[in-house]
Amino acid sequence: MQTHSSIKIFQQGTTVLNHRTLQQTNYTISQLYDKIPSDRDLPYPFDGRKPLDILPQFVGTLTPNSILPLHLHCFREGAATLTTSDTGAFIIFNLSSPTSKLCSDVLIFMTSDRLFVDFFTRKGFHTIKLKKWASLEEREEVERNGVRSETHLAQFFSTQLQIPFVARKRAEAGTVEKLEKALRSGDVLACFSLSGLSAVNSMLTGALVSHVALVVRENVRDEKRGSLREEVFVFETTTNDYLDESGEKKDGFKKTPFKKWYSAYNSHKYLVSVLPLRSSLHSLFNSTAAIDWFHTHRTTFSFRTFPFVTIDTAAESLPTFLSPPSVDLLAVLVEKWKGEFVKSLFVEGISKRFEETQTKRCLDAGIQCSCSSYSECLTQANRLGINLWDIIAIPEDDNWLYENGESLVCASVVLRMLRAGGLFSEISLNTNEFSPRDVTMLNIFDSNEISTRFAEICGDEKDTERGYCQIMGKFEMDLPLFNTVEPYNHMNEKCRMRDPDWVPSPEGC
Repeated sequence: MQTHSSIKIFQQGTTVLNHRTLQQTNYTISQLYDKIPSDRDLPYPFDGRKPLDILPQFVGTLTPNSILPLHLHCFREGAATLTTSDTGAFIIFNLSSPTSKLCSDVLIFMTSDRLFVDFFTRKGFHTIKLKKWASLEEREEVERNGVRSETHLAQFFSTQLQIPFVARKRAEAGTVEKLEKALRSGDVLACFSLSGLSAVNSMLTGALVSHVALVVRENVRDEKRGSLREEVFVFETTTNDYLDESGEKKDGFKKTPFKKWYSAYNSHKYLVSVLPLRSSLHSLFNSTAAIDWFHTHRTTFSFRTFPFVTIDTAAESLPTFLSPPSVDLLAVLVEKWKGEFVKSLFVEGISKRFEETQTKRCLDAGIQCSCSSYSECLTQANRLGINLWDIIAIPEDDNWLYENGESLVCASVVLRMLRAGGLFSEISLNTNEFSPRDVTMLNIFDSNEISTRFAEICGDEKDTERGYCQIMGKFEMDLPLFNTVEPYNHMNEKCRMRDPDWVPSPEGC
């Protein structure tokens, strides 16, 4: 039977790995990870490159009987070919046009079982021999999917994502008391902070919004007066623990008095804008039903659905400087160090997609329809003859339950509270397919409220022009396509969206 082998290649573009740190070319994933220096030993600023240059960049997939063109950091011209047999594989390189006499390239090759590395310091022909297959599964994977190769990135946030940070001209804003008075149930708070997760959100959505929360007014009992009084609360799910007075490290569903919430977010230098819910929708919103939903579904914050919110396609949902093979390599490396993190971020969601959508194929193949590590997920997809990223792109279903129950991120909590309160009753939405930016794009807000209800709060002309009221932060909040998309059935389940334009497509995706 004729098979189609291939190898995927990645290039190392910094001095993190070099001939002094590696004395061999063939490594298990854990062995290679042990060779990566600790943070304090990394040679900042990476020979003039940016710190995130340590991320590998996909070079290409190498298949038998074909030629893979190479354009590396050192050797600007070259090509590679692959030959396989029962005992292993040969990769032959022909490199030319070095940028200098002393330059070099490091290539990382990946299968789901192992990584192997080689260094190139001279032009001409080079041969790499993979002497022995690590397992039958590795050979099957290489024959079907190939071996991957990576380089490293040279640009990141502002240059690659084209998301500018513009200093905000502070206007004379009203007091917190005036702001609290202007807020109504159903208003949305859009937030952004300069943190790691916020950067990931921006990397995947192209906007300075990484979190959303919902404003709800509630009657609470005043014990001193023995009567009810109305108070403004912020409802959200978050990893932030600085809202807990007990000092315990708790995350998940939080209900916080607005003044306390405002003080905490302001002290942690957030950018925050109020998105006023349209008056006609506010009149429909049942705040009691929304609060009941919140208390009934209260749970800890979950990362299980976090990456799947924005990954709707197998190839066109990542920023252009990343690729599915790059993410595969990073995930397999990182899980040797932070296995539980990778499991909660990726593996549990992938395993759920296998269980919910591939049961028949698993039964036919005689294999278990789940995976417990990213490497195992890659192998599982290979055994079923499918691309793992086609599995990752399957939409999250709001009815899915994980080991600890529902998996809810900030946008899904806001949308489900609005839905419990009476909005979106005539359409079918999977709320875990919404990012914070997706929430801001919904055509449910009222730009006219800025010049009326929030007239004493938002002194900037820019606030009036764009239709939302920024209430804190040193930089301007830019919300592309704010309030422009009418909600529709199965919204955001099949969207392509990436730099540089960050426009979801096709229409109605």
